Amino acid sequence: MPLFRWPPILSEIRELRAEVQALRSELKAQNKHLSQFGINKLLAARNYVDQGTQHLLAKEYRKAAEAGHIFPLSEVGFSNYSQFDEDGVLHYIFSLIGTTNKTLIEMCAGVGSECNSANLLINNGWNGLLFDGDLKKVEAGKAFFKRNANLITQTQIDYVPAWITKDNVNTLIEENFVRGEIDLFSLDLDGVDYWILEQLKAVSPRVLVVEANFSLGKDLSITVEYKDDFDAFHYAANKEDQSAGADNPQIPAQLKKIPLYLGASVKALSKLCGDKGYRLVGATSNAGPNLVFMRNGVGEEFFPAMTVDEVFANVPAALQRLNQNRWDMASGLPWVEV
Repeated sequence: MPLFRWPPILSEIRELRAEVQALRSELKAQNKHLSQFGINKLLAARNYVDQGTQHLLAKEYRKAAEAGHIFPLSEVGFSNYSQFDEDGVLHYIFSLIGTTNKTLIEMCAGVGSECNSANLLINNGWNGLLFDGDLKKVEAGKAFFKRNANLITQTQIDYVPAWITKDNVNTLIEENFVRGEIDLFSLDLDGVDYWILEQLKAVSPRVLVVEANFSLGKDLSITVEYKDDFDAFHYAANKEDQSAGADNPQIPAQLKKIPLYLGASVKALSKLCGDKGYRLVGATSNAGPNLVFMRNGVGEEFFPAMTVDEVFANVPAALQRLNQNRWDMASGLPWVEV
């Protein structure tokens, strides 16, 4: 039986959307606690959750927690600026565990309008140190925050053009006068994220958000080879030479152009963060790809440790099949066991 039926990506996406919609319907039907605390109404219009609504949500979340109701991260998400529902997830987490200095670092923040930091900076008065390796994106990001009418005036945002390597990650942070405890560190380099995180010592975040490569499955602890100039698209462009499945005529050209050799597996990141004193508390959406870790001793009464298996149990079946198809293509690439 062929691995794909044409058109594979469209059919997978349709099926995934149907499953996500079914999950949403099920949550609406079954979850009485959200309604009980008035949270459903506040989250009903998720196109943009403004400052006032977020303030009310935080109060309702704390009221619910006092009554013993802790919601799964999949139920509290919204996206004002984040790619998926990271904005809502982070808002919920910090509504419960509080903040120390409202300081965050995001590496690979792009143009600012789609990143994990923007909602906290614009609507919650945080201060941020943002990095991106593309100068044009940094300039666009500075312009985005400068013209944003919702930005709380006292917010300080430093946007730094820099290519992050394992040798300069700590120096770049310290040169910008951030060190010690911070509330949030977000990492999404689409590349050597594991090796950068391994070297991180300049700051001690209470919460870590790190992108994982879910197509590597739940059982393997692997990541990419380290290179200072790592570029995931290099491998996508040369898949005929480097991927075991690239010559399969049943695999369409569209999938061959998707970067598959990047990041690290969920298990690899969970082990690394465990060694650094963090526990896995979930993913920012049922589809991934961002994992949330919390420093041991922080928020344990609200967010207990989760296993890798528990995280994968929430991934929709259609996405699991798509991830398996991607792994069939990427399995021959030079992965490093960690």
